[in-house]
Amino acid sequence: MAPSIIGLIVALTMAGQGGVDLVGLIPTKDYWDKQKVDLSVDAMVAQLTPTQPKGDVPSLAEKLGDREHKVRVDSVAKLTAMGPAILPDLEKAMANPANEEARLQLRDIIAELKARGGSEPARRLMAIRTLGELKEAKAIAALKPLLESKAPFEADTAREAIASIERGPTTQPDQSPGIAIPGLDKAIREDVWLLPKDCGVVGQVILPPGVRTGTVDEMLADLGPMKDMIGEARGQAVEALIKTLDRVGNIRADGATVGVSDNIGDNAGFVVLIVRGLYNKDAAIKSLTDAAFTGEKFEAEKIEGVDAIRLDDNAVAMFPSNEVAVLVAGPNHEALPLSAVAAAIKVGKGKLAENADIAKLVKAAQGDNHIWAVLKMNANYSKAPLLASLDTVIAQAQCKKDAVEFVVKAHGTKAEDTAKMVDLVNGGLVAGKLEIDKHVNEMPALKNVVDMLNSIKVSSEGADAQMTGRLKGGLMQMKLIMGAPFWLFMARGEAAGAVEAPAVPAPPQQIIKD
Repeated sequence: MAPSIIGLIVALTMAGQGGVDLVGLIPTKDYWDKQKVDLSVDAMVAQLTPTQPKGDVPSLAEKLGDREHKVRVDSVAKLTAMGPAILPDLEKAMANPANEEARLQLRDIIAELKARGGSEPARRLMAIRTLGELKEAKAIAALKPLLESKAPFEADTAREAIASIERGPTTQPDQSPGIAIPGLDKAIREDVWLLPKDCGVVGQVILPPGVRTGTVDEMLADLGPMKDMIGEARGQAVEALIKTLDRVGNIRADGATVGVSDNIGDNAGFVVLIVRGLYNKDAAIKSLTDAAFTGEKFEAEKIEGVDAIRLDDNAVAMFPSNEVAVLVAGPNHEALPLSAVAAAIKVGKGKLAENADIAKLVKAAQGDNHIWAVLKMNANYSKAPLLASLDTVIAQAQCKKDAVEFVVKAHGTKAEDTAKMVDLVNGGLVAGKLEIDKHVNEMPALKNVVDMLNSIKVSSEGADAQMTGRLKGGLMQMKLIMGAPFWLFMARGEAAGAVEAPAVPAPPQQIIKD
């Protein structure tokens, strides 16, 4: 089981959340209710004004062990009133308390302040975002100086908040102005060459800036009547998100690269996931090695000089920098390409380019597409009925302003086998539309799925086949549809004391068994 930081980084990208911050998923009212702070411009501006604790923390910590009951009570009240900012000082005092009474009091105060949450960087980001939501012009004066902030995420969040205020009231979800990070797109595309040589499936998600998925509540809104059935899980999910934000800080996933080995099976093969964005590497590692936070303590190690944590017998997380996180998983730990992946990260180049067939497909598929994947058939993959007659597959998608347009091209070996495959796919589409149509009234978001299925055209020409389609609503709609299960994923992990990582997709031979 992988705790919240790994599960969250993976989910932010693979569940359609790429390019969106963790901060943006949390409803501001829930966050500030927990902090016992009013939702007003003045209150938010106050959060952006650095404050020093009023009082001598070491002296007050010493007095927690005083013989006089009143002195102890007064010290507890003063320390608690200073808020989470004094937690580092309290933990220092906890290492050398005046006596047993002081130790017990310190323990309780620390627990209270941690439960209240609200790390300084997290509070600032939430305050900036809230000012944008309040849409009051007087907040711009406080936001403009933050455009020059060097703190992670602050300048971008302030720019989005100002744009939101200047747009004024609207019934539509805010769309950020689109913050292009120099070199980011190229860096994500180059990540594909970090993968091991023996990959049979390779793909990327490279989501453009400027699209806001919305909070947990905004995603739930499209679930229609079904959202009333899962209210409790919503609360657990939001609590898990806030807990992670306060402990780890903000996380942004801008894109992901995935490689699946050509020999994937019940006891062989691997999946490598490389996520690029921005997060606090040290905080992520600390969160995993802190049993009090995760419910289970994981030991940090080095693999070829890269910081890593073995999550269980099937998965290892690597944290090479604040911009990249890597997950390597598979059924056989001894067969995972851990050293190869770590070495590739260090030198900036792996062995995938040596796989001539895959390298050729990657270059044909990548272009300027936002989403793409390629498959090179082998004896292992051909056990899946839909793939048996194929040699290669290239899938590509472009994120337009009002739609996501995609095309899948397959090169087969026999015309008659390809024609049978096309008939099978078309039959599945008809059955899928009939089934989904039954639930549109319960979940309005499915209307666009039905429209997408209606837009799909599958045809063959000789041994080759092609499928095209269009999802209305653009990337925003795709994120809503794909991201709706995200809060359930978070809630399930929080209930267990740690958030699970999404399961590795079943290999082809397992599909046959189902």
